Amino acid sequence: MTFRIRVAVPEDARNILGYLKQVGGESDHLLIDGWGLPISEAEEISILQKMKDDPGACMLVGEMDEKLVSIASYQASSNQRIAHHAELAVSVKKACWGKGIGRKMIEALIDEAAKSERIRILHLKVKADNERAIRLYKGLGFQEIGRFESFFHIKGTDYDAVLMNLKMR
Repeated sequence: MTFRIRVAVPEDARNILGYLKQVGGESDHLLIDGWGLPISEAEEISILQKMKDDPGACMLVGEMDEKLVSIASYQASSNQRIAHHAELAVSVKKACWGKGIGRKMIEALIDEAAKSERIRILHLKVKADNERAIRLYKGLGFQEIGRFESFFHIKGTDYDAVLMNLKMR
């Protein structure tokens, strides 16, 4: 099986929306559920085009034998006072968990962010009981900086989020 990472393009919109529905239904560790994102394909095309043109944003797709198996992205704030940091997000299809794909995606995203003169800090929120992801982020240099109590509300239960940062420079 061949794995490759590339920058997402607007033509990926339909596949991305389908992928998000699938991964949202596979795990309670994401911000989405099995309904995916409540947007149209045209809206996703617009988002991807804006990200492509924004030096403070990047979306990467990971493909295994030309099928979408992972997405990783970062998005910097448009507020100039905090535009030097960007929020990171990553997901991997359940069938591909434990194969190092999440690590490769985040490493590629960190490399992309390092090319940006604007981004100095990547940050993320991770569900506090997602110990595997927390270990991965720490292994990549992210540091825990705090908690957001009751950040997630899933199936009637509240869960904390661990806040993590990676200083680029």
